[in-house]
Amino acid sequence: MPQKISLTMPQPGETITEGTIVKWIVKQGDSIKEGQNIVELETEKAVFEYESPYEGKLIEISGKPNQKVPVGETIAVFEVSDEKAKAYALLGLGQKNSSKKSGGAASGARTLGRVGASLAAPSKSMPLSPMVRALLREHNLSEDVAQNIPASGPGGRLTKEDILKYISVGAGFKPAPTWVPEEVDLQPASPIRMRIAENMVASKQSIPHAHTGLTVDMTLLVDYRNKNKTRFEKKHAVTLSVLPLMMPALISAIKEVPLVNSFFHENASGKYIGYFKKINLGIATGTEKGLFTPVLHDVGSLSMVDFAKKLKTLMEHAMNYKLTPKDLTGMTFTFNNYGFFGSTTGVQIVPPGHSSILGMGKIEKRPWVIGDKIEVRHLADFVLAFDHRVLDGRDVGLFLNAFKKALENPDFKKWEF
Repeated sequence: MPQKISLTMPQPGETITEGTIVKWIVKQGDSIKEGQNIVELETEKAVFEYESPYEGKLIEISGKPNQKVPVGETIAVFEVSDEKAKAYALLGLGQKNSSKKSGGAASGARTLGRVGASLAAPSKSMPLSPMVRALLREHNLSEDVAQNIPASGPGGRLTKEDILKYISVGAGFKPAPTWVPEEVDLQPASPIRMRIAENMVASKQSIPHAHTGLTVDMTLLVDYRNKNKTRFEKKHAVTLSVLPLMMPALISAIKEVPLVNSFFHENASGKYIGYFKKINLGIATGTEKGLFTPVLHDVGSLSMVDFAKKLKTLMEHAMNYKLTPKDLTGMTFTFNNYGFFGSTTGVQIVPPGHSSILGMGKIEKRPWVIGDKIEVRHLADFVLAFDHRVLDGRDVGLFLNAFKKALENPDFKKWEF
């Protein structure tokens, strides 16, 4: 006998509390296969197509396009065979739809797609939910501090909005009323744009920023790329960009000054600096829907070819809004190539929970002193924004100069392919 199973709004990341339905790819009444893309969703971190965890008939769609739905609430109902229902129950993927309304979510219902898990709301008996704990860590707030934040959630639970309000008020930030002329067209900010705004405000309010930069002669690197890019692309089916060629220099500089790959942490027992054990490189990527920072994990273990291939895949996912939660988590150090859009220099904001972000300006020909002569060279300006609680000018100078030395005196053996 067929069984009804609810499909709930997934939770691709601990801090996600709701998602927006962009559009349904399938129709009510369609027969669906496991792993088939069925709906396009947008959260504060990504836009992605959600793959069905079930095989069966889609008998009801309750989530409408442009509707915001809390994590764990039903967005559709499937009718599956009794055999499939038993298999899904064993896998923890769902249970019979037992509510009086056909679209209601079963108590404790859980679905799992390939982009992440959808979990029922945490128990009200928990002092702090996983989402709240993650947000506290992100903004360097201890759990002791959290106990003093006014809570507005059900049963006196602390919510994301409570924490963000506390950060703003605690920093003395009071938005002034804004007069809007009649001829202005106000467009609602997307979940991604709202998340970017929250992160940037929290970062500027909680991290004492400082910035240091220098100019690097990129001529040898550029010449090598120009001479080898055709051969590289034919051999590996990947374009040879500048970033893979810079990786050995960046990795060696980070290893020389590991403070740039760290973070400031404070809890009830004291203040600490946490050192990340791996270098997971976040790459700031601008798209029409906002800024994403997809992550290449453990770049210190990758060859130049592997790095170039993984970078290509990651950028394609970002531009096509196919990033998964894994693509967006685990970052330890950020690189921002704002020179891609023609800028020569920039003053950046350190991501919350990190100690620095490295920005690179446009590579361009300029006059440069070599010995006692002036030559035309390919130059680029680099700026490191850093958390002054963790890093001082000496540390940043050592890092940038180690990076500059390695870029200007490349070890071509590390680039062999």
